[in-house]
Amino acid sequence: MAVRRETCAERQAFQDRIAGVHAEDRHRLMKEHRDFVNGTRVEDANFTSARPQSTSIPDPRRPPMGKDAAYSLQLQTTCKKYYRAVFLGLVDMAVVNAYIVYREARTKRRANSITHAEFLTQLQAQILELTEEDFAQSQADAENVLARTLPAEHAPRENPDYQIVNGHRKRR
Repeated sequence: MAVRRETCAERQAFQDRIAGVHAEDRHRLMKEHRDFVNGTRVEDANFTSARPQSTSIPDPRRPPMGKDAAYSLQLQTTCKKYYRAVFLGLVDMAVVNAYIVYREARTKRRANSITHAEFLTQLQAQILELTEEDFAQSQADAENVLARTLPAEHAPRENPDYQIVNGHRKRR
């Protein structure tokens, strides 16, 4: 018999079929399949007499079921809650920082400062007024912005981390 050429799809199909077979029968089936491919056997491996694999080893392609699924869902929910809290905390910090900057700018212009609640109401109203064109427009505006050069007196200066206090070098 001539040597048979096996395609990738046929090889993958055989590997998928042999994955569900008991370990003792797997060796025999692989030998029969190798003989079939080499041309010394007329028929491919006989899976009818093969015992199914024990159920103690889970199939990695199947989703978890039972207590494993419950644990997985519980962990997933816990992670979602954690990352949601982290994200909302970062948003809250950004809003507070925006209010601080806004209040300082109003103070420098000698304008009346508004309360944090009024600032949040005003910010929410401005956000609700935004449209898709505003986002597209901001992208186009970013391309036209020229890079500013720093003034000549702007230069790095040394900031000593350590100071000598009472004859001892201490970090400040």
